[in-house]
Amino acid sequence: MTHFTNIIIIGAGPAGMACAIQLKRYGLNPLLIEKDEPGGLLRNAGVIENYLGFPDGISGIALIDLFKKQIEKYNVAPLYNKVISVDLSGDQFLIQTSTGQYECNFLVVASGTSPVQFTDITLPADAGGLIGYEIRDFRHVKQQQIGIIGSGDAAFDYALQLTENNNQISIYYRSRNIRSIKVLADRVVRHNNISLYADHLLTDVSKSPSSDGLRLSFKHANKTIEYQEDYLIFATGRKPVLEFLSAKFEEEKEILIRKNRLFFAGDVKNDLFRQVSIATGDGIRTAMAIIREKAN
Repeated sequence: MTHFTNIIIIGAGPAGMACAIQLKRYGLNPLLIEKDEPGGLLRNAGVIENYLGFPDGISGIALIDLFKKQIEKYNVAPLYNKVISVDLSGDQFLIQTSTGQYECNFLVVASGTSPVQFTDITLPADAGGLIGYEIRDFRHVKQQQIGIIGSGDAAFDYALQLTENNNQISIYYRSRNIRSIKVLADRVVRHNNISLYADHLLTDVSKSPSSDGLRLSFKHANKTIEYQEDYLIFATGRKPVLEFLSAKFEEEKEILIRKNRLFFAGDVKNDLFRQVSIATGDGIRTAMAIIREKAN
């Protein structure tokens, strides 16, 4: 059985939630589909200090809680399903989820991003939960040694968050330059529980023969250097979550965008401009474009 609804939003991150709220304010009832839980990349964020209205900053988790209260106020109840495919059925969008099939006239893709998998070397298959990409998978870790690969905002933010449980953090990066914004870099440099290792190219990861942790090998100054870590997190970039778009859909995508029936909002389209304020603005702008299209 195929269920029909006029507007579907894929992804309950800041863009998707903002879009849903704005549509509800105009008396429309979008279907908001989320594969996991609301919040998107905010679930990884430590303290957000550039979102207006919070002069002392606010944690990503706390901001998500406020967003969730707001969508509840507007009676937006996300459908928790994984989107398997997005295709076309005549003039309508056809969305196949893990439990059902849906059609709509307007589609908003606000599916966010996922980590870029590290493929420079083969990672050990028997490492279990010792290696990962999202900090939310490691927030339970206490008083351990954690290695982080990367030198951008995410790597430095993760390091600062993980020190709250008295962990010792080592940040390794292949260049000599830090790519993180200054405010994060300054805090990391000053922190006693964080060490920085520039010009370190990761060449091997294996289970440590002497402990339950990991052995990391790096090329540095034409030498091979080894370090021991209990856990390893890769913070080496993210990519848009768009694998569910069919080949037919990709062919028609630009035409549908010009017709104001298909919209991409938030991190899924904003490349490196992954900011909650930009994403929420995208969501509201998208909702207003749909409202204007319906009025014409």
